[in-house]
Amino acid sequence: MAVKSSPRAGQGRGAEGPVLNIEGRDIPLRFKVHARARRITLRVDAHGSAITVTAPSRRAFGDALAFAERERAWIARRLERIGARIPFLPGNSFPLRGSQTVIAAAPKGSAPVTFDEAASLLLVSGRVEHADRRVRDFLTELARRDLKVRVGVHCAALSLHVPQLVVRDPKARWGSCSANGPLSFSWRLIMAPEYVLDYVAAHEVAHLAEMNHSPRFHTLVKSLTPRVRCAEAWLKEKGHLLHRYGAAR
Repeated sequence: MAVKSSPRAGQGRGAEGPVLNIEGRDIPLRFKVHARARRITLRVDAHGSAITVTAPSRRAFGDALAFAERERAWIARRLERIGARIPFLPGNSFPLRGSQTVIAAAPKGSAPVTFDEAASLLLVSGRVEHADRRVRDFLTELARRDLKVRVGVHCAALSLHVPQLVVRDPKARWGSCSANGPLSFSWRLIMAPEYVLDYVAAHEVAHLAEMNHSPRFHTLVKSLTPRVRCAEAWLKEKGHLLHRYGAAR
């Protein structure tokens, strides 16, 4: 396992760096400068597609590269934990609302994506090279619908106006809330059990009333959804697995 190249001269903030070969798999190294960083840090992204090394200055890039080399065993363990990617293609399966669902090719002339919930089957029409995008788009819209319902319920419970919802594919957060912006969620929550999606929705709605993590905030969350501890434990133990689904982008 060795680095194939060294950082380019004049490399800017967040520029692409060398490639680290981990057990036959080439993983791009990305170098970032953070002036407040007190030490060099290393992070494998949630998809296992890149390694980010943060250093306090550009002059520390050489040390950062050596640091990544020394931590190859740790990186390998992280990649193993994430697992191999599973694209949304016919023949593969993935969790939908917590239940394992099989992807199959739909008959010619069918709708782009059809969900047969009773059979735990997702039927995808068209050319196979378009399947991953079609399934991803379908799941994103399904997540948006489920989240809109749960956010509406929780806002009503707290007598709050329902804000705009944004559904994206963040690497590090399941949901976020800002004082003046919309509520933002990961579409991958649609693959988790329903009580997990409900917990994240409740968590972000509670932030509309309490923009902190005070005891009052946690009391609000518990008043909105009953399985807080179970949901937090599920996300901690299994949440990372949701990032393995879908082709790399």
